Amino acid sequence: MARVIYSNLVNEIRGSVGGLTFHKNTSGSIVKLKPVSKRSGINSVNLNNIAFSALANEWAQLTQGERDQWTVYATAHIWYNRYNVVVALNGYNVFMSVNSLRHLCALPTLVIPDVYSMPAVPDNPVLNNNIASLSVDFDSTPASLDYWFICFLSPPNRLSYSKQRTQLRFAMAFQPQGVNYFDITTAFEAMYGLIWPFTGVDNSYRITSAFTAVHGPSGTQSIFQFSTSQFST
Repeated sequence: MARVIYSNLVNEIRGSVGGLTFHKNTSGSIVKLKPVSKRSGINSVNLNNIAFSALANEWAQLTQGERDQWTVYATAHIWYNRYNVVVALNGYNVFMSVNSLRHLCALPTLVIPDVYSMPAVPDNPVLNNNIASLSVDFDSTPASLDYWFICFLSPPNRLSYSKQRTQLRFAMAFQPQGVNYFDITTAFEAMYGLIWPFTGVDNSYRITSAFTAVHGPSGTQSIFQFSTSQFST
């Protein structure tokens, strides 16, 4: 910060120029560096918005015949939201939902709908922790490479009634193919900036998980399977 002394040629400057801000306070006229926003230009929300906009643009480029196929597909099948409640979706909604899930699985956009195939619900997912890792176990998993599991996780929270328990964020997508155990430590650490096993939370805490199965070729998903696990450090 610096004090400004004006001359006969320039007796006042206001506003910002070239990263500098000119203003007055009780001490007189001063100039200081314009503060830099602490908000990152690239974050998970922005990335989601970019991905959504890109997918909406792909819908806009479909022919009317292709859109009609999605409309027929939408009305011919039952669709659920993340609370496992039946919802009515139009062709655009289904196109966005199906292809958003496929993109999470690193699969390309479907221009026209594939044969509908409702996958089975992930079989009894249970979060487990030990000194080395955070993992999830299933009683059984599909044998086919056509299926993916998508995992959502909440932050660790001591209070069972906290709203944070429902603030689930996408963690990872993986192909089960008959494997009953998956290590999700790296994904969890990247999401919440924690090193496992972590400190800074109370000795008793909870993590809520949600899993859905996705049929890769069609992008259809099962209802969600929720699980809340209590851990101690």
